[in-house]
Amino acid sequence: MREEIVSDYSWEISYLRSIIAKHPDKYSWIKDVGIIEDLLFLGIFYRKVVSPLLGTRDFTRYAMKNGVSQVQIGRLKVDAVKLRHLYTLDKDFQELLRKFNIPLTLLNYSSVEGFLGSLREHWDNHEYTKSE
Repeated sequence: MREEIVSDYSWEISYLRSIIAKHPDKYSWIKDVGIIEDLLFLGIFYRKVVSPLLGTRDFTRYAMKNGVSQVQIGRLKVDAVKLRHLYTLDKDFQELLRKFNIPLTLLNYSSVEGFLGSLREHWDNHEYTKSE
């Protein structure tokens, strides 16, 4: 999993830098590429780690409501204790997004260009970009 995340991140960062270099006028609104890189990483982490675990949580909750005491998905065995951990993961992740005003929809991108378009729209609608 780690290698897949690192590989995806490396590719997206390389692609991000190349499209910014090819279209400087279109992406002139980007003042700090580091922030964009961090958000891309957060999106990869959400799609590769958080989202599948939340799916596991939802499936396990459904199974437990129907009398199953433990669910095994791959090598992961989820019982009531691990289910509580998954709820905590969701709560903590949502709190992180709220703290930094990051909409979850921003992290569910299918292309770097789509991500940048959504980010631009989000930033244009919030005060922290209007101070320049």
